[in-house]
Amino acid sequence: MFRLRYLITFLTLCTGLAACKEDAPQLDLFSLDMTENVGNILDTTYDKVLPGIDTAINPGSLNLRVAKMDRFQIAGVSFPLPQRPDGPSLRFLLYSDEVIASLGARIAEGVGGASFQTFEHLEDGDINAQVIARGADPQIIGLTVAYFGEGAFVADVAAAVAERLGPGAPIAHLDRGQFWKDGKRYIVITPDYGSIRILAASQVYKGCLLLGPPGIADVGGCDREAFAAALPTSIRSAPDQ
Repeated sequence: MFRLRYLITFLTLCTGLAACKEDAPQLDLFSLDMTENVGNILDTTYDKVLPGIDTAINPGSLNLRVAKMDRFQIAGVSFPLPQRPDGPSLRFLLYSDEVIASLGARIAEGVGGASFQTFEHLEDGDINAQVIARGADPQIIGLTVAYFGEGAFVADVAAAVAERLGPGAPIAHLDRGQFWKDGKRYIVITPDYGSIRILAASQVYKGCLLLGPPGIADVGGCDREAFAAALPTSIRSAPDQ
């Protein structure tokens, strides 16, 4: 009898856990207009979130990397599986005066090369409060997806975005890069870099939009000299409230 009760309890627990996993709310990242607070997007109940700084890929921002992307899509396209080690990476970008100041100090000292720093995973609870405690604004200024695995994930997303918004505008210095201006955001896809970015319009400085490794996109009369002269504040800006 004891063994039977134990088995029933075990099966009930397993069923409950499976239901909890299935109940994780699905979200299409294409629906975000870059005015949301990150705590209204991510939930530590479902999402394992690792804060960090990466001056090579996403300079000038606090990055929140999401370890699993099962519940996310982009323009109706699901993230490919398996997600490790060659799967996609998803990061939400947050503005931080501290990160910008640190980047400015590196520029002033002539320190080159990439800089990486990771912090402890966010704890269960209020994500907005936790990122504020780390000196960041909880309103997202963008998100980035990188994927270098096999398959047509990046191309499929590009096709899905084009179906919704029409053809993208070319990025002059890239063979296959394109961008779309949609409301308060820019959607930028650069297949040669395995990169999909959705950035708030507030991140454009005098027609220039920094994309990380793909360089600076001219999204409307980019003044590169002015951009360079204004570093580091031209790299990332506080979100529009």
